[in-house]
Amino acid sequence: MTIDEVKVEIRNKMNEMQEALDSDDLSKAEAIKAEIAEYKEMIKQLEAELAEVEDKEEDSETEVQAEEKSEEVESETRDEDDTIAELEAKIKELEAELEKKKAEESAEENKNIEEEKGERNMTEVVERVTVLDNKEEVRSDFQNYIKNNELRDLTTESGAVIVPEYLAKEVQDFTDELQALDKHVTVESVTTKSGSKPVYNGDAASPLVSVAELEENPKLAVQPLTDVKFDIETFRAYLPISREAIEDGIGAETLVKKILAESVVATRNAHILAVLNTFDTKEVTTLDGLKDIINVDLKTRHQKHFVMSQTVYNAIDKMKDNNGQYLLQNSISAASGKQVFGLEVVVFEDALIGQNTAYVGNLAEAVVIFDRSQYSAQWTSYMHHAECLMVAIRHDVKELNKDAVRKINFTVPVEETPEG
Repeated sequence: MTIDEVKVEIRNKMNEMQEALDSDDLSKAEAIKAEIAEYKEMIKQLEAELAEVEDKEEDSETEVQAEEKSEEVESETRDEDDTIAELEAKIKELEAELEKKKAEESAEENKNIEEEKGERNMTEVVERVTVLDNKEEVRSDFQNYIKNNELRDLTTESGAVIVPEYLAKEVQDFTDELQALDKHVTVESVTTKSGSKPVYNGDAASPLVSVAELEENPKLAVQPLTDVKFDIETFRAYLPISREAIEDGIGAETLVKKILAESVVATRNAHILAVLNTFDTKEVTTLDGLKDIINVDLKTRHQKHFVMSQTVYNAIDKMKDNNGQYLLQNSISAASGKQVFGLEVVVFEDALIGQNTAYVGNLAEAVVIFDRSQYSAQWTSYMHHAECLMVAIRHDVKELNKDAVRKINFTVPVEETPEG
């Protein structure tokens, strides 16, 4: 076949495809679309063969003949390009119309499936009600309940309301939001897997020295900046939820997302504590011991607050000063609402940070999280009839300056009961 003959065939097929679309015969239209694609490939092959022949002819022509032929070829090429462009545009229109009709057909099928499912469920529900109470009015009353949520004459002889079991199920959520330690440390967003952050801990500053005129500037005795290196790791997990749990339990999917979110907080808490637990521990048994750490051990330049366990909080909450005033005071300036010695108090569970553990100082100057990314995904596991939810976080947690915080093991001596 020649190129012109193939174009004629394409036009014929385009007319057939339009007729199939007009009659909503999408399967036939799809088959004709494939045939048109084959003809388009045939044109490309014929054009390649023609170009090869023309190249050979040009080698044997004189300069004048070649010039005249070149003008003729250019004119024919323009006409041919216009024809091909016209065909391509029409083919795209037909393909777009086909895709639109396929989408409409798919939407209509899904709608019919949902309507059939709804009708089937309603039939099953009404049949169940009819078994419970053989009265025609119960049938219509329950249909009204389903549509308008009105309880009207829906009782048996025992006084119980007739409600299908699936409407009464709920997921019981006994989880609590975990407190996040990352609210109190430095979070540094990074865009690479590894690197370093320059840190100045304040210990390296020294006084300037006197220098004579035009003398060379002296170098400070120590280097004030140190690099904290990081290497990002990935931490991830997923939870499957059966389709039955999603369909039968109200809020099952939301609950699993909440559990995964708490897993992220728990992971960060564990990694922050792993760094804090490398700090030296101070044994403290009295309030004066706490004051020594705050007033002397920690540098005055560090902003300070308390992070303490429930047990330590409870012990301090019972203590009074020499005037009989409780040491733990309410504070409108502190985010937690409590302060001791003028410092904000943040309380964490014993199970998280340790029963007798407290930290005092500035956690933001002591620990840094190099935060790379957080990713969540959801997919359908057809083989298990389930939805799978996943979360992944990428970070590294490092020590910034251990002198900014003191870890405390706070125990109150047990008072001995006098004999007799």
